[in-house]
Amino acid sequence: MMARLQAAAATEDITPEVGCALAAYQRTDRSKGVLDRLELSALMLRSDASTFVWITVDNIAFLVGETDPIRLGVANLCKTPPSHVMVSFSHTHSGPEVDAGCLKLVTEKSIEAVTRCLKSLQPASVGWGMASADASINRRSAGVSKASTSGPIDGPVDRRVGVLRINDAAGRPLAVLIRYSTHGTVLRGDNLLVSADWPGALRNELRPALGCPVMVANGSAGDSNPRWRGSPNDLRCVADAIAGASACQF
Repeated sequence: MMARLQAAAATEDITPEVGCALAAYQRTDRSKGVLDRLELSALMLRSDASTFVWITVDNIAFLVGETDPIRLGVANLCKTPPSHVMVSFSHTHSGPEVDAGCLKLVTEKSIEAVTRCLKSLQPASVGWGMASADASINRRSAGVSKASTSGPIDGPVDRRVGVLRINDAAGRPLAVLIRYSTHGTVLRGDNLLVSADWPGALRNELRPALGCPVMVANGSAGDSNPRWRGSPNDLRCVADAIAGASACQF
């Protein structure tokens, strides 16, 4: 007999206070405001056999050891192996520096989100689709060892858009997860506003239309930079390109 599938999703705000140290770009100045809120989301899938949890975090990245308290805490809460808990990151370069306070907040919010999921599980189905979006470029020219922001770009880029949609029993979306591979560097090093970068802009574009949590996981970005960079309008350009490519999967 086919295992029955249940699912739930929950989102928590993890926006740091103004004045926090920012990760990436070797900035020495601290944040001076918030362009858009940072989020942590949890997706739970449970069958008769097992429970799986995927947590997405607006941050540049954690070391594997730094995710251990998250995975162990969630695993204990769900009575599932830690190997069934995945933690991934938007890779925004406009988020807070990873320090003890950041790790504590993300761990606590992960537990809160998963606790909410446990209380709202419902029958569900899952579908996966693939599209392509021309929203990225390779930042290195062939034979050049250093990343470049100008000049000819001729290297490979993964432009696949992965779309995971979880529906309720009536076919309505419970959650959507988008995977795309490019650095969270639409906003450059001179930006001092906290932002989820293009993943946040993509969520903000899709969520009102879909009426459910939208999660974004950055793929293997490698030398892939966003095609448009430098301003809030460029955030919308990247989001528009990925959202437009994803639309056929909804």
